[in-house]
Amino acid sequence: METFVVSACTSEGRKIMVGGICQADAGQAQEAWRRYLAAYPFVGRKDFVAVDHDLFHYLMQGPWQGALALGASVDKAGVVLRSGGIIGDPSEDGQDAEGNMEQLSSGLYLLAYPGRFGAVFEGSMQTAQLLDRSFSALLEMDNDHSAPQAESLLRQYAGTFLFIADGSGPGGYCYAAAGEGERRRDRKEKK
Repeated sequence: METFVVSACTSEGRKIMVGGICQADAGQAQEAWRRYLAAYPFVGRKDFVAVDHDLFHYLMQGPWQGALALGASVDKAGVVLRSGGIIGDPSEDGQDAEGNMEQLSSGLYLLAYPGRFGAVFEGSMQTAQLLDRSFSALLEMDNDHSAPQAESLLRQYAGTFLFIADGSGPGGYCYAAAGEGERRRDRKEKK
């Protein structure tokens, strides 16, 4: 599996980040998203529910085919509650984050917390449970503090991963990260 993250500006000149996990050709996916973001800047509404809805539809119009997981974080001005982040399997219907662990059809795990952040990652059920407990301990912090710590946990315990934080509203932090954690590197070195 391969990952990518690309960053651009919205129609308001604010930050938007899109990331994904692909079976292969992440470089091509990254370039396709770079072109899409440049050609079609995200507009979106300011309502905290609508911004996620608009972000989902914006991504579904983009070049998501071939991605096992896709996510985006946007810094939208004027949003009164934390939102502006979505993550999941782009081939499935979008759902609101409920703080539940889910195994996707690709075998990857999804953890998503409303108004906070989410991650899709390669690992075992035990890894998913460990990360769920660890992430829950970070929910008291604003995203600018919790996001880097959650990424560090993914790098330590997971294989391939994608991490997205809600980027809008009070305590929001436009943040996306993707890569290979220690579990993935260890497996590669043993082969």
